[in-house]
Amino acid sequence: MTDFEVGDRIQFSAPGNHRLEPLYFYGRQEIAEGTVGTAVQVGTNKVRVTFDGVEHKPESPYYFWVEKDGIELADPNAPKPRRLGDVPDDGISIGPDDPRIAWLWKDAEKLATAKGYCSQYDVLTGVLNIPGRARTFKVTVTLAKGITTTISNKAHSKAEAEENVRKILAEAKPTVGTASE
Repeated sequence: MTDFEVGDRIQFSAPGNHRLEPLYFYGRQEIAEGTVGTAVQVGTNKVRVTFDGVEHKPESPYYFWVEKDGIELADPNAPKPRRLGDVPDDGISIGPDDPRIAWLWKDAEKLATAKGYCSQYDVLTGVLNIPGRARTFKVTVTLAKGITTTISNKAHSKAEAEENVRKILAEAKPTVGTASE
């Protein structure tokens, strides 16, 4: 049995699929061979681990308890796994905004709309950081001294809607109307 420290990159020591005991939800999770994780807490017989790519949401990974004798230190020279939605840095991959594949996103949007998968498609495009369906976003803006307003803007993502509103406000020449009681 190896001693582990918080922050160690670990992997399974035996081949095959491994069943893990999740810390925050009921049930079990299967993780394939070759999956690498990071130790976040070390106990007497078990290590609390978050595994790359095994997440409920990008901002809140699941943590699992793993028996110490089932894992080993990962090769420190091995490249860290690519995060979900990040373009591989291999010199040949193209990004999701490349015009050569714009047709793919348009077709996917049409298919999602036609089949009634709009909400699932919106989640998928958000997680993968790829162009989504054009829809109306409401962007809350604080103008000055606590004056807040909401601006509706049609865009393919929240980030695009926020950027559009920033541009609109930068170009705006506000005028004050007449007051009434």
